[in-house]
Amino acid sequence: MLQASSMKPARTSTLLLTVRNSDCPVARLLEEGEIDGLIKTLRLNEVDSEHLIKLNTAIDSVELSKKNFSAINLSDKYLWITSQSCNVCKILSKFPTVVDRVTYKDKAGVVVQKITVQGRFVPERILKEMKKQDLVASVIDTSNNQTARRLTQKQLGVLMRALRMGYLDDPKRASLMDIAKTTGTTPSTVRRHLRAATKKVIEDYVESHASVL
Repeated sequence: MLQASSMKPARTSTLLLTVRNSDCPVARLLEEGEIDGLIKTLRLNEVDSEHLIKLNTAIDSVELSKKNFSAINLSDKYLWITSQSCNVCKILSKFPTVVDRVTYKDKAGVVVQKITVQGRFVPERILKEMKKQDLVASVIDTSNNQTARRLTQKQLGVLMRALRMGYLDDPKRASLMDIAKTTGTTPSTVRRHLRAATKKVIEDYVESHASVL
């Protein structure tokens, strides 16, 4: 439940997180060449995690199903695959994070995840938890999210829930009521926070690209 608080902007940052000994079963499929593509986005869960893969080469999802993966061909270019969560996904699912991209560097044996985190000390806590699981992890790059710092905690919280629950997908996989139930607010309040957050994101984008508009 989102609690009443001051209007102090949230602190977020975007990280490039590397894990040298990831046990991700989907990354293993990429490593072994059974899937030729890139993980574009990832829905985290402590039990099962879902991966949207942009394919370089078409693959029949039936073949993956024979290997105990739940896979669906969205088109010749995109594959939706669900697998048992690896230790990395289990850890990240416990924190306010959104995964933007996952890349497997086959020669180096490194999984690189581009993630957005909310909270000043969250990156340190993530690395600490990974160390407990004997994962060789490090942050190789970080950048502050100027737009996110302009958002209030409530606006950012609702926006991240909308992203993770699929409200902004086409077609939508969640409704305003679904988000409201998880935040302890009303659909109208969720709509107001989303409208305000979206306006700020667009304003910042336009301002940062003013020279080319």
